[in-house]
Amino acid sequence: MELFAGIGGFRLGLERASRHLSESGYPGFEVVYANQYEPASTRQWAAAVNEARFDAALDNRDITEALDDPDTVESLVEAAPDVLVAGFPCQDYSVANSRAAGLKGDKGALWWQIVRVLQQLKEFGKPVYYLLLENVPQLLTSPRAHRGQDFAQILQSLGELGYAVAWRVVNASDYGFAQRRKRVYLSAILQGSPAFASLKSALDGGASATARWLLEASPMVLTLPAVARTAMTAFEISETGISKQGFRNTGLFCDGKVLTLDTDAASLPDGGVWNPSGPRTLGKVIAETGTDVLERYFLRPEALKKWAYVKGAKRVQRVTAEGFAYEFSEGAVAFPEPLDRPSRTLLTSCAGQAVSRTALVVQHSDGRLRRLTPEELEALSDFPRGFTAVDGIPEGQRGFLVGNAVVTGVIALLGMGLVRQVQACQAQ
Repeated sequence: MELFAGIGGFRLGLERASRHLSESGYPGFEVVYANQYEPASTRQWAAAVNEARFDAALDNRDITEALDDPDTVESLVEAAPDVLVAGFPCQDYSVANSRAAGLKGDKGALWWQIVRVLQQLKEFGKPVYYLLLENVPQLLTSPRAHRGQDFAQILQSLGELGYAVAWRVVNASDYGFAQRRKRVYLSAILQGSPAFASLKSALDGGASATARWLLEASPMVLTLPAVARTAMTAFEISETGISKQGFRNTGLFCDGKVLTLDTDAASLPDGGVWNPSGPRTLGKVIAETGTDVLERYFLRPEALKKWAYVKGAKRVQRVTAEGFAYEFSEGAVAFPEPLDRPSRTLLTSCAGQAVSRTALVVQHSDGRLRRLTPEELEALSDFPRGFTAVDGIPEGQRGFLVGNAVVTGVIALLGMGLVRQVQACQAQ
């Protein structure tokens, strides 16, 4: 089941994983329920793309309303999904949001709907065995006033349902993808499920055996290998839900205990499953577009000074509404973007025709500067070109939807890692 489905990045990634897994006789993933609803919008653009691209029903209701519906819960019990995937809303954890409220925010609180459906299915005797979740790395340190408290509560809520949770911050570009997009991924395994056996054996072997499991046998390293950068530390989460020590970029939570360390990406053989010809760069994505680009994507000559200003470093004296003076400063961003490396992280504000610091600007083959097309933004997140080109959706909204989405190839690799772990345990 897929919650907070957006334009379907998880589904697309798992469909790709299924095609590769079918070569070994594994039937792959089947989505039996998907929910997507944007409460702040009168137009459900993400749902429109999702419904247009997948031959499956989408529940376009607020998730709270959906789970209040006995018929929905009954259908979920009957479908008995053994995997739940979700890129749950990140706005209340993001460093880009100065008022981020964490789990207490309107969107941050939607986490508890994931807990709710897991509890419902467990009570009906149809527990979900595996979870694959995605969010911004700032989830590990949210909220600012009590760093790590939100993540500690997330771990505790899953632990109370019987899950062991591994997490890791992954930069998509480290594995050959065309975007420098860091996201934290959580892979939870229900105690007593087939794949829990290897983790239980590692836990029984102590800290060193558990560290080896995290670096060699967890679902996230079987297809996205990593190496340790720091020694592992261990601590217990306090009763208040605030961690005594910081969460590093990789770790494991089980039975109230946290083991955590920093890791770096290890090289994938042959450039990775999706990139046999080698790592992808922004330049390669641009080259695939060719030279025929519509005139509206090129920067107007009279606006070049404005573009240079918003992209450049600056120090500006400002005054708050209360009359307090302060100096606002920010560093420069590349203008135009370098083409010999993966792109910067796409944001929801990366598209549109307005002069914008966050928009990606490249030099065209004729020397002029231009913004990226929606198709190029899609390619940078490993979506097929034209994926969001659904009737009625404005160009800027297409960029917003992609900026909210996952890098689908990373999801495919994570899905394959989960299947490989389950297969290995079943073979023992």
